[in-house]
Amino acid sequence: ISQIVVTEPGRSYRLSVAQKSDFRTSASMKWVVLDPSSGGVIASTPVVPMVSPWTDVSIDFTVPAGLEGVVIKLVRDGCSTQICPIYGKVWFDDVKLSAL
Repeated sequence: ISQIVVTEPGRSYRLSVAQKSDFRTSASMKWVVLDPSSGGVIASTPVVPMVSPWTDVSIDFTVPAGLEGVVIKLVRDGCSTQICPIYGKVWFDDVKLSAL
């Protein structure tokens, strides 16, 4: 899951997400904010717990100079093999990017 979002260079933002989870995997999942030109990570949330009630998660970041947009993406990290299944359910709601 990813989306390119228009931003202002040098401006600070907050990415917030409500999430609930009940899944199993050998990997981890988290939200990241990426530089669309290089793919470099600007900011990332803590790892989504495998089992949790509805929880609000947020991260603050500043857009680097010269960037007019960022990519917000849900990523899977730490797969030990090429096949890396996830079993269960993860819910996300109110994914929001707000200028600070």
